[in-house]
Amino acid sequence: MYLWTWTAHVEQKWATRKLLSIGAEEVACWQQELLSGGLGPRTVLGCVQLLGSLLRHARRFKSIPTNVCEDVSTALLINLAAHTGLRLGKVIGLGWPRVDLEKGVVSVVRQFTAGAWSELKTANSRRRIPISRRCCDSCSYIGYAPPASSYSPLRSARPSTPATGTRTPGPRC
Repeated sequence: MYLWTWTAHVEQKWATRKLLSIGAEEVACWQQELLSGGLGPRTVLGCVQLLGSLLRHARRFKSIPTNVCEDVSTALLINLAAHTGLRLGKVIGLGWPRVDLEKGVVSVVRQFTAGAWSELKTANSRRRIPISRRCCDSCSYIGYAPPASSYSPLRSARPSTPATGTRTPGPRC
């Protein structure tokens, strides 16, 4: 499986590149290119995970300072936190069914606290928060779109959930 993923999708893009020259935005664009080219979300996830695994080993042996595949999902969390003013626990607790990129709004209904999912403490904590078009565009650019099933941006960088996810092409790729 890994050999097929490498030869069919990863090798042609990254085999001749120095690891230090690979950036998070470039990986995000590559994700979007694979999806736009007709590959399924599971296949794209496998490609990004394979590249991420190679970069993780390179980082462990101090060949590179960071794993840019991890930076793709981290960028999304930071972006949402900065644009909404939410605390990290509430951003992590959002899940994609609560993020509406078309309407530009997020619905806060749960949080991630002390290593576990929990309900919000008060009724006033449940709210809808508008997000800017710029934030929506960068979420789309990173390659995320809200699928029908629950998904948290904290989990691995993936373009959408395998069974029901949809894709929104990003503006800068």
